[in-house]
Amino acid sequence: MSAHCRKISNDLDRRDIVRPARWLYHLWLRIQSPFLDHIVAMEASMKPEIAKCMGTPDDRIAVIADPAISDGEIRRLARLRKIM
Repeated sequence: MSAHCRKISNDLDRRDIVRPARWLYHLWLRIQSPFLDHIVAMEASMKPEIAKCMGTPDDRIAVIADPAISDGEIRRLARLRKIM
């Protein structure tokens, strides 16, 4: 049997949609949670939000920090590339 995992990187509250649609969205989150083996949050601060909104147990939520790099790091890597 294959594992079913999902990555969550956006706010789950969804204040950008009208209230009735938001309620349906939150219901959808709760419905799909039992079918997911694991959920990956892109920031540690998202873990409690996922647990609350989706009703997902803490041990099924992992955090993998967003791998974004700064502009300074991009410039440093570009200089290294020119050297090589």
